[in-house]
Amino acid sequence: MPGAERLAVPVVLIGFNRPDFSRKVFAEIRRARPGKLLLVTDGPRPGRALEAERVAAVRDLAREVDWDCEVLCNYPEKNLGIPTRFATAFQWIFENVEEAIILEHDCLPHPDFFTFCAALLERYRDDPRIAWIGGTNAMRRWPADGSPGQGSYLFNRINMVWGWATWRRAWRHYDISCRAFPAFERSGELSRVTRHREIRRGFAAVMDLAAQGLWENWDVQSTFLIWSQRALAIHPRVNLVSNIGFDAEAANTKWTSDPLANLPTEPLGPLVHPRSVEPDDDFDLACFRAHYRWMRRIAVFRQLRKLPFYPASRQLYRRFTHLTAGRPG
Repeated sequence: MPGAERLAVPVVLIGFNRPDFSRKVFAEIRRARPGKLLLVTDGPRPGRALEAERVAAVRDLAREVDWDCEVLCNYPEKNLGIPTRFATAFQWIFENVEEAIILEHDCLPHPDFFTFCAALLERYRDDPRIAWIGGTNAMRRWPADGSPGQGSYLFNRINMVWGWATWRRAWRHYDISCRAFPAFERSGELSRVTRHREIRRGFAAVMDLAAQGLWENWDVQSTFLIWSQRALAIHPRVNLVSNIGFDAEAANTKWTSDPLANLPTEPLGPLVHPRSVEPDDDFDLACFRAHYRWMRRIAVFRQLRKLPFYPASRQLYRRFTHLTAGRPG
């Protein structure tokens, strides 16, 4: 691809056992031509037929880098599981780079996603008010009529984790165990985060799970990073990343009927910066109701567990939340 402009920001591709999806995302990364590419997988799980072969196929993408690029690989021999693998992967990533654009294997980006992230990583590099740059817009457009409003992107407090970017200076506050959450909640800080009670209750219930070691994912902990630092996320006014991985084989996004499955993307257009750094609470509420409304059930269950006659069973709590998380509606 002679003559193509190279992306200066490091790009991370996190894959596992789905080489078909990983290859599609890798094709978009190839178009962007980053100067540094970090490839991450977990190890194959024992007793899973063909999984070692599929993981190997994802890892072989390193051999297909055909542009001027430094490639770093992080491939454990044994399977670590989602929380440990992501926590160790993020630690490794930010030990090696100061900032990065991060894509999982089922997050297919529009080409504008890379230039959007690169521009904002530079603009807000030293601004502690900003901790996250997301590429997914759960509403597809905001405002719904497509009007750019005050800029090409907005500030908010609920982050979407399908295609994102951040800096080492922000990520150093990430803790997959959410150890600081109970004290954060007792202090009354939750009331500062958002005026919408349903958002506070929903996310608090899942953050509480993470603090108890019962949340088998890495995502809500990144939201707590933003909240605990009194920081903001950035998301584009149009959707720039499509999650193409909704099916029975997915770890979490199993429900093909989810309205966020395979969201279409569209060009962002010329980048226009907002006139001020102010969070859009209405956007957060719309995203919560579109994508995170299943948290309401966990919030109700959390309240029931406080009753003296309700069984305080960790196994029951884990089973309920596992069945609930990720379900639409």
